[in-house]
Amino acid sequence: MKKPRERMTAADTREALIHAVMALMDQRSVPDISIKEIARWAGVNHGLVHRYFGSKEALVRAAVQRAAAMVNDANTEHSTTWSAGLLRQHPELARIVARVCLDGPRDLLDLAAPPEELLERFVSPARAAIARVGLEGVIDPYVANAAGVSALLGWIVFRPLFRTRYRLPADADDQFHALAAMVDAALAGHLTLPGSATSTRKRPSAKAAKARRSG
Repeated sequence: MKKPRERMTAADTREALIHAVMALMDQRSVPDISIKEIARWAGVNHGLVHRYFGSKEALVRAAVQRAAAMVNDANTEHSTTWSAGLLRQHPELARIVARVCLDGPRDLLDLAAPPEELLERFVSPARAAIARVGLEGVIDPYVANAAGVSALLGWIVFRPLFRTRYRLPADADDQFHALAAMVDAALAGHLTLPGSATSTRKRPSAKAAKARRSG
């Protein structure tokens, strides 16, 4: 005798619907996704979309908020490495953010972006690193942070192109993760390149170096 399927709780149903939208947004634009398809993917009746979210648009907003929360939940001390690892494990998150940027609806952009307070926490290490190397007024820390985010998302979004024409080695993802760790080390001010004494720490003055050699 077939075991009857356990009834999903309201919380389980909401989660299933959110995950269904995220999975479908990984594949195509929001206008091309129907409520019935979302429900079928989630394994629930399509009427539950309206019961728990009111509309497809509200459900999509909840899904984008969930994706953004996962991306923005970074440890700011090692945010580049953490984000690279997260996107390697969940590449759909990068594609969801890219789809919101390209396809809209535009009001979802505010949901995909980090809150102002969190943005400042992300930018702070870049601001300090720029000051250490004397580039204040030359490189805006917000530009540096945005460039880093672009690299992280682009590594996932443009992967089909990279794999086809850019001659990436088999361990490309491992190397990208290592680069991310080096970026975090540079932002923290203690990057030492392998096989060299090059470091982002403040170098000793010529007088101190001479005295050290004499000693």
